[in-house]
Amino acid sequence: MPRYADSKRAIEHAEQTARQFAETLDWLALAVEGDLQTIVKKVCIDIFARIAERTPIDTGRSRANWNISFGKEPPSDEEKYEPFGDVRKSKTKGKAGKSTMASKVIKQKIEGFDFDLTDEYIIIYNNVHYIEYLENGHSRQAPAGMVAVTLTEFDYHLAQELRKYDWADEAF
Repeated sequence: MPRYADSKRAIEHAEQTARQFAETLDWLALAVEGDLQTIVKKVCIDIFARIAERTPIDTGRSRANWNISFGKEPPSDEEKYEPFGDVRKSKTKGKAGKSTMASKVIKQKIEGFDFDLTDEYIIIYNNVHYIEYLENGHSRQAPAGMVAVTLTEFDYHLAQELRKYDWADEAF
């Protein structure tokens, strides 16, 4: 994945990948009908978890601040959405400890995620003020970013889920 010189090019790439993601979901809706909600939920959770796992860890704040929602707008940048508290203020020591705590926060968010196919969209977002810099490769831990890289793996996640229904060979 290329390192982007400016955020405009990175955003354009992410939008193109998101459009491909939406087109694949449209195809899937026609192919699987009744099991679609289960498949979409599982794939979105896999993508959400993978984005969070790829997020560089120093204090744990950026990783713990990933959120998954549906059918509504995320909080604005001004709202500091940290429902599980500031990971930086925890008594956990070192990057490994912060990583474990952030992973627990992500797991709680996954367990609480539910949606209905009538919802217009599923959104994965992060409102820490420096997340764009991390996505654009300003970290040695994630030089290719997190979101764009993970969205390019969408077909893999979808195929894994479709194999459970013996549809993967037809789809890919």
